[in-house]
Amino acid sequence: MNNRAARPTVSVMIPYFNCKEYIAETIESVRQQSYPDIEIIIVDDGSAQEHADYLKKFLADKPDIHYAVQANLGVAAARNHAARLAKGKYFLFLDSDDLILPDYIEKCVAILEAEPKCKLVYPKVEFFDAQNGLWHLPPYDGLRSLLTGNRFPSSVSMHRAADFAATGGFDENLTTHEDWDLWIRLLSSGGEARCIPEVLFRYRKRSDGSSLINRLEQNPDLNREDWQKVYEKNRDLFMQYHLGYSDCIQEISSLKTQNQELQHILAEMPQQTESLQQQIDNLTRLILQNRASEAQFEEKEKQINLLQRKINTLEQEKQSLEQTVNTLKESNQSFEQTIRNLNSSREQLEQHIFQESQRLAKYKGLWTVKTLKPIVKTEQAISSANRYRKGFRVLVREKGSIGKAYQFLRRHYKQTRSIKSVKQILKSAVSMQASTQETQRIQADTIPETFTQRLSKHAADTLAPKVAIIAELSIPQCKKYRVIQKQEMLQEMGIPCSVTSWTDGNEARKQISLASLVIFYRVPGFDSVMDLIAECRRLNIQTLWDVDDLIFDEAVLKTSSTINSLAPTEKEGVINGAKLYRKAMLACDEGIASTSGLAKAMKEVGMKTVYIVENALDGETLAAAQSIGGRLKNQEDGLIRIIYGSGTKTHNIDFLEAAPALAAVLKENPNVRFRIIGYLELPEYFDDVKNQIERIPFCNYTEYLTYLSECDISIAPLENFVFNDAKSNIKYLEASIAKVASVCSPRAAFADVIVNGENGFLADSEQQWYDAFDTLVKNPKLREDMAQAAYRTVTDTYSPQAIGRKQLAAAVRPETFGSKKTKILSFNVYYHPQSFGGATIVAEQLNKLLADDEAYEIYAVTTLPVSGWLPEYSTIRYEYGKVTVFGVAVPAKDSAAYDNPQFSAVVKDIVGLVQPDIAHIHCIQSMGVGIVDICRQHNIKTVVTLHDAWWICPNQFMIDENNRFCEQWDTRENERSKTISRALSQIDMLLAPSKYFARLHEKTLNRPVYVNKNGVTKPSGETPKRKADTVRFGYVGGKTEIKGVHLILEAFRKHRFPNTELVVVDNMLNVGARSFFDSDFSGVERFRIEPAYDQDTIDRFFSEIDVLLFPTQWKESFGLTVREAVLRNVWVIATDAGGVSEDIIDGENGTVIPFDSDSEALARAISAVCERYRAIADDTVIDLPKDHIRTFAEQKDELTGMYRKLLSAN
Repeated sequence: MNNRAARPTVSVMIPYFNCKEYIAETIESVRQQSYPDIEIIIVDDGSAQEHADYLKKFLADKPDIHYAVQANLGVAAARNHAARLAKGKYFLFLDSDDLILPDYIEKCVAILEAEPKCKLVYPKVEFFDAQNGLWHLPPYDGLRSLLTGNRFPSSVSMHRAADFAATGGFDENLTTHEDWDLWIRLLSSGGEARCIPEVLFRYRKRSDGSSLINRLEQNPDLNREDWQKVYEKNRDLFMQYHLGYSDCIQEISSLKTQNQELQHILAEMPQQTESLQQQIDNLTRLILQNRASEAQFEEKEKQINLLQRKINTLEQEKQSLEQTVNTLKESNQSFEQTIRNLNSSREQLEQHIFQESQRLAKYKGLWTVKTLKPIVKTEQAISSANRYRKGFRVLVREKGSIGKAYQFLRRHYKQTRSIKSVKQILKSAVSMQASTQETQRIQADTIPETFTQRLSKHAADTLAPKVAIIAELSIPQCKKYRVIQKQEMLQEMGIPCSVTSWTDGNEARKQISLASLVIFYRVPGFDSVMDLIAECRRLNIQTLWDVDDLIFDEAVLKTSSTINSLAPTEKEGVINGAKLYRKAMLACDEGIASTSGLAKAMKEVGMKTVYIVENALDGETLAAAQSIGGRLKNQEDGLIRIIYGSGTKTHNIDFLEAAPALAAVLKENPNVRFRIIGYLELPEYFDDVKNQIERIPFCNYTEYLTYLSECDISIAPLENFVFNDAKSNIKYLEASIAKVASVCSPRAAFADVIVNGENGFLADSEQQWYDAFDTLVKNPKLREDMAQAAYRTVTDTYSPQAIGRKQLAAAVRPETFGSKKTKILSFNVYYHPQSFGGATIVAEQLNKLLADDEAYEIYAVTTLPVSGWLPEYSTIRYEYGKVTVFGVAVPAKDSAAYDNPQFSAVVKDIVGLVQPDIAHIHCIQSMGVGIVDICRQHNIKTVVTLHDAWWICPNQFMIDENNRFCEQWDTRENERSKTISRALSQIDMLLAPSKYFARLHEKTLNRPVYVNKNGVTKPSGETPKRKADTVRFGYVGGKTEIKGVHLILEAFRKHRFPNTELVVVDNMLNVGARSFFDSDFSGVERFRIEPAYDQDTIDRFFSEIDVLLFPTQWKESFGLTVREAVLRNVWVIATDAGGVSEDIIDGENGTVIPFDSDSEALARAISAVCERYRAIADDTVIDLPKDHIRTFAEQKDELTGMYRKLLSAN
């Protein structure tokens, strides 16, 4: 007996696209494997007809190979397609032109079976075809090494199918580097990768240069673009390993790869040199021997080449014609078969359409969707999904609502009559989305903490009233009365309101960030909805749960005779759905109900506060009523008509409340007619009066009101059951607007509006129904007076304006919103947690101090990078200190925009929510000047601080194409200059951080520019600075000549200043990369490279240097670093560069050298400072003049005065 365990299956998956020349060789390399348990799957990614036909023919006699075809979606999609078909335990993806050696799979399986921690096995690789030799990839040394560049050859590495599924497969948005992205996700959760130290894979470098490696070498932009995509997707992971800028990482990886290749080349060079010398000697001899024969062969060679070209041309034309003929033949056959199939299908469809048309004809005039039917369908959808809930949730998101998902499954069942096929759809949805859900879970887990912290301020205390309605939108009548009607009422009250489906999670989250109150209408407590409610809680936003049916109380629903009359599956759906609705309802702060009875039921299950907002008479009803013109009753026939609009069979039980009395009145009064609209089953005792019954089929709404207006009495019977206390009084409203008297059951909605005997009758027993009928039949004047009274009641009480003003306003409480403080909305391209640049520091520090002032409420708008949890132009609200910040995701493609309509659209919502008094604009690259127009449209005062020359110069730092400073730029008008100039003309106040920058802009713009000199962060302590043995020179400007770093390095190379040290800040160190290398300091005797400081570590940095070097080559607006240094007793050597030198007292706290100084002038200044320090006694306390250096607190005080002046101006 063979006890050997069964070997696991390996799925080898080959994406195929226009590769007929190589596919046979690739497949053969798989079939030659020593490992026996292999399945081969090939997916044709929309190849051209010639290549597709070749593959199909080639596989015709190979039934063991699985074959599938898809549209041209790319290699990543083809691999994912293959993976969905695969059944193996292990996956191996192989490109259709590459080869694997015979024992590769066997060796991989052995490792993966023996080592559970191993997630990835890969071999050494060699090139073949157009290039031979080893492919020298850098070794894999943990996840960090993988983040700096791919370490695994192509996609051929073997891994487990389960691990592949957990990652979500290949990213189909990537055109290259999709394998690198997969390996990052595969290994980011742990696990090892093993390299088999022998060549087992051969990568084809095609002679025509079409291999992927060739294309990436030829198109660096393509390479860089997908690098950037991989980086953006996994940004937090890169940052975790201090790898911040994808271009730099890519450059580092490229340099490492080139270095390794060069090392291999250098190692082989001696041997190659010797071999080449031998070849040269041999060739020399051959040249000498053949030189005499060259002339003879030259002419013949030309003739042969000419003939060969002609032969090639003719051969190509022949092949082209043959292919065309074959294609036409195949197409003709295919068309003929298609025509036959279509003719057959047409006959079947015509028969089916005829049958369906007959069956559905009676429903064509349906005037409205009755309330209970959509409930049943929605709740049945939930019930049907109980056993396959995950799949159903996926389907709900895909289709847009619970109702639509249910209808999709229902249609599928009708077509197939197979419950198994419905279950299979739900199972497939789970398997297809499992990996995506896992990715989303990981992304959700990695949202930076800044964006997950709860806001300290309640939204209503700081923001204007702005409502977001997150709703179930699949039920037309409910959407009309409970969603759109509310939106219109709110807008009538001057309150902006957005409407979003609860299934659109990203848009719903964005609208929540742009709202101060959220209404959830009829949403179930799925996880996605509970996440939205949790986001409201994080933002400290009041939430209301709105409903118009008793769909949340299981106990009540189980005892309803109406519900019990439904089919078992429909009944189960309604009852099971109650749990989810109750969960969402109780998670919200307060409730809204459509009737008093429903409000009572909501309170009984735990909702403490419930507001009643009834359905109003909508515009359609009012217009229809006007269109029928108050038509007079037809008195000529002497008939009195009682009308009941039934609608659906669910009203059979309700009708029994009035039926006995109505039958008796009909028997006693032959001139009374009973008009039924819609479906209604009459009891047997109506057989005696069947000639007095008028039946009208379903009709549209205007026709319904017309039929209603022709009658004298309308009835609205409802079973005496708590469920019906939740029903609206729409039947009474419709009858009243048509000026018809009503008799209704005394359920909550009717009892709230009807004064018995005045504007209608209430009847709750057979005798009361009989008395009401008898009185109205015999008293025409009472009928008329009651109809007129009802008309006045509903027009006064139930107009949208009345409901909005009296009921909805009580729930929203707009008077409680907003702050009485002066509200400042600031704009800056960067803000915490992206605190980059001096302008950002200034904006953050000023906002922080203003927010501490009780007179101000401060808000900020900034940009954030697009990420998995924050799509393009989505918004997230968060706090930094006491400042409310709106972060808007701006894609990299818009980073240089001077006008950005998409950003402006978001700002419009923010401005409506904040309603600021002043908009203070700092740096708005990528935001665009459209925000100025929005502020002007809302009569908001605007201030711009000119931190750089962006507003007047195409280059914000005033440097030309040669990287040289230039105050005279091209002033010719273009679209950019015209757009920005128009925006500037609307600004109320222009500020500059220095006198120089104010003069520069005044000269250019011909208008006043006020100086609001930047402040500096004060030192946190009073630790004295003392003379040190070594004079330490610091530089913080980055590796760019515009900041003068080349002058510093030249000076220190040429002049070995004794007892000095050069300390250089490298900003890239903070993100795990480098811009300065030791080689940059060749010839500098003593140096040190430090990471950048921030406002928390600024004191430590300046305590470790004595002199700041600031030889900038452009005339800057301020020079924050210069002031930070002087305030901490650090001497400054700077060029006379605009605002930089305004606070330097030459010879007392610094040295100012001419703007155009070279390295020698800088060296002389450095030498002079060294001499000055040597003359100071040891351990002397350094105390430089600095009282004139302004702090941020002083800048803030001056700024508030400017704000007050601006607000007081007309």
